[in-house]
Amino acid sequence: MAGKFKDLEALFDKRRDEQRHGRRDDDERGKKSWRDIDRGKDRSAHSDQTRSPMEKRPKDRYQKAAAQKELKGQLESLFEDKGAQDLRKAVLDAGDRVSLQAAVDAYIEAKGALPADPDVLEKAMGVRKDKTLSKVVDAVGELLETTDATRKKVFLLKLRSRSRTTFDKRVASKMKALLAKHGADA
Repeated sequence: MAGKFKDLEALFDKRRDEQRHGRRDDDERGKKSWRDIDRGKDRSAHSDQTRSPMEKRPKDRYQKAAAQKELKGQLESLFEDKGAQDLRKAVLDAGDRVSLQAAVDAYIEAKGALPADPDVLEKAMGVRKDKTLSKVVDAVGELLETTDATRKKVFLLKLRSRSRTTFDKRVASKMKALLAKHGADA
């Protein structure tokens, strides 16, 4: 019974409001068209009134992406080490073992150690001098911690084959320790 009285109270309140303020007819107003909604958005206090709607449209995304890529390339070229790039290229372009040995030795002499670049280290695994090979193995050991599974497998196979062919026991034991650490024992 209490529910009915609440409904009646709501009806009395509605009639009293209609008498005081007039009847509001929602059907007369109707729904806004999309054009009216967009026009309202353009005139809202939150939009920028100084620019025309054509200027508000996003610029060509391709041009913006190309400009950002070009700027990134310019910044990278500004901060890159040109000497290291030349040394890297010399190692990668070495055609025979003599030129490879010279290029790797020049890189180590100039920079102190080989970079954590998989391409350079993979090529440098072919050096003949055991002293240089020891430094290559050290760099490969650091790279194995962070590289992906495919590269890791390639390096482990190269380490296994080189450990069998090197004459220096210390270098061979370093390689075998790396192989054991990564589960690729000979």
